[in-house]
This record gives sequence, C-alpha cells and structure tokens, in this order.
Amino acid sequence: MARIQLVDDDPLILRTLQRAMRDADWELEPFDDPVLALHALAEKPYEVIVCDHHMPDIDGVTYLQFAKQCQPASIRILLSGMADHQALMQAINQAEIYRLIPKPWENAELLATVRGALNLYRTREHDRRELDLLQIHKHRGEAERMQIKVLKTRHGELYEVQRDEQGRIVLDGEE
Repeated sequence: MARIQLVDDDPLILRTLQRAMRDADWELEPFDDPVLALHALAEKPYEVIVCDHHMPDIDGVTYLQFAKQCQPASIRILLSGMADHQALMQAINQAEIYRLIPKPWENAELLATVRGALNLYRTREHDRRELDLLQIHKHRGEAERMQIKVLKTRHGELYEVQRDEQGRIVLDGEE
C-alpha cells in the first residue's frame, strides 16, 4: 500500500484532503505541524509528499527541499492558493516538485495527480532495481573473467586445445 504524507498547517484542509483520497487504497499520514512531518520523514519512507505552500513556520518549498534531501525518491506535490510564478519556479527548480495543485482544487484533478505521482515513483523504483541487477551481473561477470584469467595463468595447459590440420579438436590418445 502506498504511503502518502500530507502536510498543511490547517487541520480543515488536511481533513478535506483525506476525505478526497479516502476511497483510494493509500495510507495517508496527515501532519498539521511541519516539524513533526520532518521527523516522520526520518522514520519511514513516503512514495508521495503533498505539502501546502504557505505555512507559518516553514514554507512548502523549503519543506519539500528538506523532504528531497531526506527522501530523494519520493515524489513531491505543492498545494498553493496563490499564483505566484516566482514561487512556482523556485519550487520546480529547488524542490523538484512533480506538480503544483492550486487551491481550491478539483478532487478528480488531485486524485489524478497523486496517481500519476505514484506511477512515476513505481516506474523509477523499478528502473532503479533493474539498474542494480545489471550492476550485480556486471560485477559477477567481471569476477568470473578474473577467475578465468587467474586459472589460465596458473594452469594454462588446461586451456590449450590441440587441433588437427582441418581444425578439429584432438583428444588425448587420438590421432
């Protein structure tokens, strides 16, 4: 089950977000205190983080920058009631947000955005695991080549093949 962190200083907004997402099979963890939400980032992974832009103690862009440092694989979404292009550019460039959702939002848009974020997260994780497997196989292949090289150095005669005039392999005792 996907774990989603919701961060907004307004408990009413948090309840509204939870109500909008209640039918999805997601584990929602709401936080009205960004400091507590930051502590949670250190304790467990989140696939998606949805955070309000304007909060009294820390703004959403700064929060999402911390989230990016703690959990770089998580997908970050910013909620904002203001159409501030500078803030949006900052969010995209510094916190690498996936999407900006305007307040008030349409529930269908919110759900589609979170589903898209989860799909992106899963695709990236799948790709990361595939790359890890390729690296493991690459290292195994290098180790096997090194073992063969050592064996050839120590027991080169075992790797020599005798051939006749037509290029066929000659076994011991055959002519």
